[in-house]
Formats: sequence, structure tokens, C-alpha cells
Amino acid sequence: MNAVAAISPCFVAEPRPKAYIVPAKRVETARIALDAAPLRETIRELRLALSVLTVSVAALRKQNADNDADVAEVLERYASDRLDMQIEKLSALLGGS
Repeated sequence: MNAVAAISPCFVAEPRPKAYIVPAKRVETARIALDAAPLRETIRELRLALSVLTVSVAALRKQNADNDADVAEVLERYASDRLDMQIEKLSALLGGS
């Protein structure tokens, strides 16, 4: 067998015509219209809950019993601080109200 005949033909892909190239479309972010009243009410309720937690933490620390300080620390770190951060985020969504 001839060495040239043993080699299969090589096909070179031609570049695509420009008609097949589709430019990327810009994707616009959808803005959702929010009714601000329910969000403001939620923020008000969250602030009330934060106030209750703050008073509870202060009362537990004032009692200064063995477990009270630990409970106060847990409430402050895992409830009050996180609640305060969420209130700030929601307020920022409403433009600082």
C-alpha cells in the first residue's frame, strides 16, 4: 500500500461567515416595584424586637447569675447583632428610612 494513500484526507474547517455570528444581547436587570408600606412595617417590627432583645440582654447582665451572662452573650451575638444588620440592609433598600 502506498504511504500517501494510507493517509486520510485532512479537512480544514472554514471560518464561519459573519451571518452566523450573533452578537451578545445586553441583559437588563429587572427592577421590581416594591410597595414600601409593608417593608416599613416590617422594619418597625424588627426594631421593636431588637429593643426587646437589648433590654433582655441588659437585664440578664445586671442579674449577673452564672448562666445569665452566657445567655446574654448568645442573645447579643446571634440575635441582636444579626437583627441590627438586617434592619440596616432593609432600611438601605428603602433609601435610609
